[in-house]
Amino acid sequence: MTDIRNLYRAIESRSEWALDPNPLYPMTAIDLLDIGSDHQTALACLKPGAAHHLHYHAAGADIFLILQGSGELHTGPLDANGQLITQPSVQSVVAGDLYSITPFEAHSLVNTGSVDLVWLNIAPASHGGADLIEVVTPEN
Repeated sequence: MTDIRNLYRAIESRSEWALDPNPLYPMTAIDLLDIGSDHQTALACLKPGAAHHLHYHAAGADIFLILQGSGELHTGPLDANGQLITQPSVQSVVAGDLYSITPFEAHSLVNTGSVDLVWLNIAPASHGGADLIEVVTPEN
């Protein structure tokens, strides 16, 4: 059965948002579609000043559609041991931007704006669990 959800109503009803259980990822999220399948679609939110730790996934792409706010997307190539080859590049993100992060590409989002950074995240369900691999850098 097809499931249809209204993104803007979900953003407005913030009381439904749940905290990410991983303390390294200070974001809230609403699972929207495909819960229990091999992939999930979720709305995610970072408060102003919040940031993810640099991490990567081995399986499948992470797709981000920025819906609200602004920030930075940090990405970098990894060697065979999961270590950064170069310093991460930094790209500005704003509402309307669409990004696809490939497997084994280090990435993190940072909210540099004054309002919540909200994005639609489409990824394999494993990205929130066993396939979330921290990149060890001197800063963390």
